[in-house]
Amino acid sequence: MEISTLSTDEYAYIMLSGSVNDGEIAKLEAAFRKVLEEKVKKVALALEYVPNICSSGLGLIMKYQRLLKDQHKTLEVHGVHDSLYALLLSIHFDKLVKIKKKATIPVV
Repeated sequence: MEISTLSTDEYAYIMLSGSVNDGEIAKLEAAFRKVLEEKVKKVALALEYVPNICSSGLGLIMKYQRLLKDQHKTLEVHGVHDSLYALLLSIHFDKLVKIKKKATIPVV
């Protein structure tokens, strides 16, 4: 899994590429900790190039969704791989986090 981050006036973006497995969780957590410090009110997680994610990864995303909410920030998913989208809908993840199926990440 590869991770990159980008901040704009409106969003802090966390962009992932590749499968998210247990061995990659520390990298994902570091990215979330970084955006927690950002002054923006919205955090966008890009999952367009993530075909699957382990349960620990989903748990971590849910943990940081709650921490962001405690800071009056919102987490959104911008772009989701087709196979991952089906999984997220099956566990009602869309009830916790706004999901935009198509990516809206700015190009730099």
